[in-house]
Amino acid sequence: MHRVTPVTEAKEDRISFIVSFTTTDVFAQDNTRTVKFTKDPENIMAWEMAKHTAWRVGGQLDYLIDESDPNQMDPQAFADYLNESAAKLQRAANIILDLEDDAVGHVDAAFKTQKSAEPD
Repeated sequence: MHRVTPVTEAKEDRISFIVSFTTTDVFAQDNTRTVKFTKDPENIMAWEMAKHTAWRVGGQLDYLIDESDPNQMDPQAFADYLNESAAKLQRAANIILDLEDDAVGHVDAAFKTQKSAEPD
């Protein structure tokens, strides 16, 4: 059995490295989170989230440019496609600006419980 315990102190600043096994299908559900409790520098998290979202939405827009067929889609479908892309970009911008929380409930709750149990 492998167990992981939190690192609560270090001799120098740290940056967390999380291996991502996300799908290359830009249309698949995106479960990416910023995991802000890791205390990574804010500019690094913002950069990673911005790049990830731009890559996914860019891939979706590439499909619209290269693969869509006006004989198979009506104007409403094109508008919906663009609105969905815009919504994904807006959500990422809101997360980066802390206007929206993308925390995973059980992970965030466990971290808050751990933090409240630490001595001052």
